[in-house]
Amino acid sequence: MGGHGQPGWSFADLLPVFRAIESDADFGGDWHGSGGPVPIRRPSADELSPLQRAFADAAVAAGHRLVGDHNEPGTVGAGPGPRNVRDGLRMSTTLTHLAAARGRPNPICTFSPPDRSTTPRARQAEYSASSPGCWRSAPGLGAPAFG
Repeated sequence: MGGHGQPGWSFADLLPVFRAIESDADFGGDWHGSGGPVPIRRPSADELSPLQRAFADAAVAAGHRLVGDHNEPGTVGAGPGPRNVRDGLRMSTTLTHLAAARGRPNPICTFSPPDRSTTPRARQAEYSASSPGCWRSAPGLGAPAFG
């Protein structure tokens, strides 16, 4: 069971999903993905600001461990955290997932109420291209065609 007793939301259930969407440049193994659309890397020691270096040095001097991989279970310490940044730009879901889907004919809806719920308790919803806030990608144009 995952958070609040919900099946399918435990760490073990979600780890394959996390691994599938990331492409970690620094680490592999059981806790990291390598072929997903979200680039993950950590700044190297020479990329840290003087303040970041001073913080890490102070943490080590205070008895904390210097950590390279904060994603490894049980890891406690100080060190650079993973970031999804490429060439100075944060790789948002829009850039890593939505941009690739824009050429598909299915509608993409943002900030739009669904036309109707398709299952009890609204776990799934149905949208159409005529819903407010929905648009359909126009094939070959690379830009949304509002409908």
